[in-house]
Amino acid sequence: MRPEIYQSSTEKWFNRNLPIPDQSRLVVGTFDIDIKRLELLREGLKSTGLGVWSIPEGAYSTIYFWSPVDEELSTRIRARWYTKPAELESLGSTDRVSINPNQSALLEVKVTFPLENGKEYEIKYRQRSSINTVLRVSQNLRMATDILNSAEHISVAPFISKIPQEVFSAIGERHPSGLVPTVMVSAIREHFVVDDNSPDDFRVTVDYNYKYHSFWSMSPWEAENIGGYPYLRTEVKVGDEKFLGKAEDVINIIRREGGFPPEVTKHADKTFINHKYSTNGS
Repeated sequence: MRPEIYQSSTEKWFNRNLPIPDQSRLVVGTFDIDIKRLELLREGLKSTGLGVWSIPEGAYSTIYFWSPVDEELSTRIRARWYTKPAELESLGSTDRVSINPNQSALLEVKVTFPLENGKEYEIKYRQRSSINTVLRVSQNLRMATDILNSAEHISVAPFISKIPQEVFSAIGERHPSGLVPTVMVSAIREHFVVDDNSPDDFRVTVDYNYKYHSFWSMSPWEAENIGGYPYLRTEVKVGDEKFLGKAEDVINIIRREGGFPPEVTKHADKTFINHKYSTNGS
């Protein structure tokens, strides 16, 4: 799915011929829902024909290396690794946690472009890495490829490839001083998909039991427990435009099971104005 509006949106920032990875998707809607409605939401999603994606782990932790947000886009670098829900629960039991900087993680570069009708298009680059390597990259974006090539990493998935240096350079032009880790977000995650073999075509992601930690020290790596989030977050992403119609049906279910009245168009930190979408942005 590469409608013209997506390509023109990306060029506003990159202004160069950067490859658009297959994991890039249209974000149709994001909703924050009372955690008590989780089971209703699950059953509602399954009633639309979606199945639970059989991924091996059910939780994640992500360290965010933030950059400022301007009017056109949101850019961030992050280190993400996957774990089991039981291991996630221990993160909320103490005031501070120690983090292994050699922990294998995905280095992710995510750029989000707002489109009309409250939707967004997200471009996501991924490369296998470690927490400490992501830190080094974020502090020296112009040398990112050299840093990554000199580090040893554990292969975590067959679809992971190298991120072009041009991507890091584009971020470095805006943030020459580099980026710093600010917060670690952890949550339990469930995916609902049309096809278990093609999960990027259409996906509904449900995250819950959030835990937040802010960074206290990076020598050693320690983060302070700053609490949780009493809601679950549901996000609908479309990777193949033939599923845009299904996205409308699924969002109607989410609104119903989430307890949203029909007139509600804004909730939490996302705006959802209109379910209709066409490739010309109308």
